[in-house]
Amino acid sequence: MRLKNIIAVLSFVAATSLTAGISSAWAAGLGTVNMGYLEQRHPSYQQSVATYKSYAVKCQEAFSQQAKGKSEQERKQLQRYYQKQLEEERLTLFTRIDEDIQLKIKQVKDAKNLDYVVLQGSVVFGTSVDITKDVAAVMAGSYKF
Repeated sequence: MRLKNIIAVLSFVAATSLTAGISSAWAAGLGTVNMGYLEQRHPSYQQSVATYKSYAVKCQEAFSQQAKGKSEQERKQLQRYYQKQLEEERLTLFTRIDEDIQLKIKQVKDAKNLDYVVLQGSVVFGTSVDITKDVAAVMAGSYKF
């Protein structure tokens, strides 16, 4: 009976040690980024925001002009049209920024030998490395690999 207890305890210790070792090895390969921070610091962000705002004003003006004398249903249809145009413009402008940021994230991930990078706040428990400032430095051209 005593031998069974000793074997059970040793098995438990071995299993928890193995799990802890795997867990900390995995966590060491986990990076996090703050995408909002990176998007706002992207070299094209301010210009993209200005372009989007200007386009939104043009759409609003066109809608106001075209909606005159239209029925409620026609105005709603026109409104949906311009909302779709705005969404397409937003995607065009900001998808390029996000794709560029993802390339920079991959460069830092590879340079730091990380296995995974997730959005900041996604790690509920465990250890990760915040690489946000490193990625921002790559965007600014000041990161040293």
